[in-house]
Amino acid sequence: MGVFLSKWRSKWKFSPIIRLFWVVSSLVIGSEFAKADVILAPHRAVYRLNLIENANHGIWESVVGQMVYELTGSPCEGYQQQFRQMIILSNSEGGRKVIDDFSSLNETSDGKKLDFFSKNIGKTDRIETISGQALRSDDGILVQYTSPRHSELHLPQQTSFPIAYTKALITTALAGQTSLNLLQFDDTDPDAANQRTFAIIGAEKLENADAELDLVHKTFGKQRRWPVTIGFGYDGQLSSDYSIFQELFENGVAINLILDLNDFKLSGHLQTIIPLDQKKCN
Repeated sequence: MGVFLSKWRSKWKFSPIIRLFWVVSSLVIGSEFAKADVILAPHRAVYRLNLIENANHGIWESVVGQMVYELTGSPCEGYQQQFRQMIILSNSEGGRKVIDDFSSLNETSDGKKLDFFSKNIGKTDRIETISGQALRSDDGILVQYTSPRHSELHLPQQTSFPIAYTKALITTALAGQTSLNLLQFDDTDPDAANQRTFAIIGAEKLENADAELDLVHKTFGKQRRWPVTIGFGYDGQLSSDYSIFQELFENGVAINLILDLNDFKLSGHLQTIIPLDQKKCN
């Protein structure tokens, strides 16, 4: 799922799954990552979400849902990423709540522009949206929000956008390195600056009996993959509020997800995956 990379939101604001999916130093400029020799596979993937653990033992006893991730585009024209997630929370007393998230972004191949839009329904029974664009220049990155209000945010030039971050993470794994510490911006919070992301990359996974692995290999052929855990934080500090585990393939597909929020820990298992057309670069 490309880095989901994802976007499960801390405090259940917006879901951070899209950031799941991103070589070595925060001093490397994000646009350089966009040039990395990593080819992401356009695809549509559907994941089943289930509760592993309810950490706070609150009123919700069951959490189930579905997540759909879609990546289109090419290295020459840039990539478009869409994400839809619906979660149903329920309990034995008949209580029920639905959280519905949608997010989309368009990132240019040179890493200089990011258009973004996010919509959330369910947390407060209102529709909340975030939209705008981020432009990279020699002086830094200017983020211009059009909703929930018109505002601007200035970020360091080395901040990475989501698709470039995904490529950087794969590049790091292919190089045999075990960590990636970067600033990243993915549109999710107009009240906060870019996030510090710290990824731990495990040893390359060998073949084993796994239905999700078989599904990816049957769709794209044999692919290398690595276990990756990503933590998120602001102001240079990593937060324990949430982290994401995934097995990440060299083409950007992800399986065997574990979404560790402060309140809940969910599993995400690949159910179906469909390859999408990729335009050839001239």
